[in-house]
Amino acid sequence: NTGITATSSPFNFTATFFIGSGDGSSLFFSGNMDDFRIYNRVLSQDEITILYSANNLSSTANNTLSVINTLATNSNNMLAWYKFDGDSNNMLIDSSVNGYNLTNNGATFDLVNYRTGNGSINFNNQYALLPSAVNIYNIWYGNGITLTTWIKFSAALQSNNGRVFHYSDTAGGSGWVNYVGICRDTSTNKILFEMY
Repeated sequence: NTGITATSSPFNFTATFFIGSGDGSSLFFSGNMDDFRIYNRVLSQDEITILYSANNLSSTANNTLSVINTLATNSNNMLAWYKFDGDSNNMLIDSSVNGYNLTNNGATFDLVNYRTGNGSINFNNQYALLPSAVNIYNIWYGNGITLTTWIKFSAALQSNNGRVFHYSDTAGGSGWVNYVGICRDTSTNKILFEMY
């Protein structure tokens, strides 16, 4: 039947976005995170490759540096950028123009283990929260979404499926949870991307 039209609309609920935990009380990530970015569009493969190789600036061409700087601007749909640099007071600051600073729940600043800048955030049964004004479900509607970060799992065995990030909502009622997360399965030692 050619007369059928399918449409979609944004979700009408707000998700809680946890960094370092599944829900703030379990599924904790154990390790370090650096340079966490959220774009409210899908980055191209070339842009992702440039971000990935940006840390080897001695071999990065000037045009690549230009793209890196461009990707760090609001005009390129950067919603939030957490460099986790400075010190324990500044590590939660959003370096985009939007001011979506994180709320810390025990995570610590690490100036020894980092990938970019001068520090990273360390999680060990702690987490951080994005502000409630950031509605991840509605961000990806229409334009898609890209999340990028560097992670280093701790050498110690952590709880199975400790979440690097997790956003979910119980919009379907009690016991119903929608979520997206990334974690390490300690039974296989593989990285899992989960969407439910």
